[in-house]
Amino acid sequence: MEVCLNSDARLLAKIKEMETVRIKITRDMYKLNARQLAYLRGETQNLVESCDTIIDKLKDCEPLGKVDEGEEQVRGDGLRILDKNDKKKSNSPNNKEMWWKNCDDEDPITLEPIADLAVPPFMLHSLPFDSKALSAYCVARSMFQNPLTRTPMTFADCQALDVHVEQHHGRGEGGGVKVSEAFRLHESIRVKGSEGGGGGEGDVTGGGEAVARRQEEIRRVAAGALQNLFNYRMQAWGARGTQGSSDDGLVMIDDSLVVAEAADRWAESARLQGEAPEPGSKTAFPDLSEEASEKGIRQGQRETHLDVRGVVERAAEEKRREEEEERERKIILEERERVERLERGKEREMVKEYHKERIRREKEEDERKKAVVVEAREEIERWRRNIFAKAVMMEERVEERVEERVANVKVKEVVEEAVEEVKEIPTPSLTKEERDKLKKARKKAKEKEKIKEKKKLERERKEKEEARKKEEEEKMKSGIKCDCCGCGILTKEDAFNRDGGLFCTTKCAREGGNKK
Repeated sequence: MEVCLNSDARLLAKIKEMETVRIKITRDMYKLNARQLAYLRGETQNLVESCDTIIDKLKDCEPLGKVDEGEEQVRGDGLRILDKNDKKKSNSPNNKEMWWKNCDDEDPITLEPIADLAVPPFMLHSLPFDSKALSAYCVARSMFQNPLTRTPMTFADCQALDVHVEQHHGRGEGGGVKVSEAFRLHESIRVKGSEGGGGGEGDVTGGGEAVARRQEEIRRVAAGALQNLFNYRMQAWGARGTQGSSDDGLVMIDDSLVVAEAADRWAESARLQGEAPEPGSKTAFPDLSEEASEKGIRQGQRETHLDVRGVVERAAEEKRREEEEERERKIILEERERVERLERGKEREMVKEYHKERIRREKEEDERKKAVVVEAREEIERWRRNIFAKAVMMEERVEERVEERVANVKVKEVVEEAVEEVKEIPTPSLTKEERDKLKKARKKAKEKEKIKEKKKLERERKEKEEARKKEEEEKMKSGIKCDCCGCGILTKEDAFNRDGGLFCTTKCAREGGNKK
């Protein structure tokens, strides 16, 4: 960057005059006391010393001369400025190495297709960019990083970008600020910060990520302000309105003109209120000698740094407001998360209660089923006991009948034997033939008795068979049927009851119960 140290001293004196008026207006506006004003001046002096160091560094830069055709010039910082004919060579339609014409990407800054560029794109971190747009982006915003990936740029990247712009675009009439020079100016800034985002002194060396972001933002704003402050190559320093240059849809706005216009407005307001001298009055600065001009330049630069201090303070205040808004947003988000956690906790409690209720109902259903099973088993046991009792009673009755019959038969046999023995007693009046005849008659009588007994048993058997057949017929006609075999049952008292079913026999009851 070429620093014009022989600029018009009157212009710098006017800047000094306007700055004095601005300080007075600021003091009246904020009602600063002497101690506060001294503190503000001390802070300003620190910035002025930093700016003096930057100015000393910039003095070492050699001004650029004209580049003749076929020549190249080496700057003081080692950068090469190539012949502008290289641009024509690269744009020649005969150049077969126009590889970017087949590129489908778009420039992230201008959003124009890379294939529409007339010159090769600049490759930054393996990504194609329009070198002119990228240079304007870095210088205007004082942000030296990849616009897409946010990867920081190095000084070598800035130098390569300057060489690419010089080779394919040129610098134009005003020269402008190079990316490498803006990068060095940005790196040379040292930020003075304070705790709480306000007016105390202290190096901003910690405080977490928010403090680091704030420090970088203040540093970027200060670098941009200083960059515009020392760029005296514009064609109309005191022109009204914001001036800019446009190229291919891009507009570059010079913020230094905005600062000058604001200073003019402050001076005009103070003059109308009687607080500042007229521009043509005796208090205006006369023409200065070369030595006085140099001194006036330095003094004007120092006074003008108050604007830089104001820019830095406004940037710090803006960052402080942003941090407060960020804290408020975090508090709102935390409150929202807390409410959501409470709602999720309530939902979990409701789900737990639902599962508990479902488990309780399942337990009640299992207990009811178990109670039904126990009741059925008890009923089966009662039925078995009843059947067993009936079987025992029938067996006892049969045994009694058998014993009674046996007893009757034995008594009858004993009586008959006794009668026979009595009859066998020999009588003296009977002869042997008569006794044999009597014996045969008795034997025949016994046989007749046995035949009679057999006929009686046969008659009883037939009666039982007829009774059974009659019972079967009645069962077939009966409306009560066995649930297992379908046979009829005379009455409900004669049926076997199991699980609410009626069965004709115990066998059917067992089989029918198993089927159910």
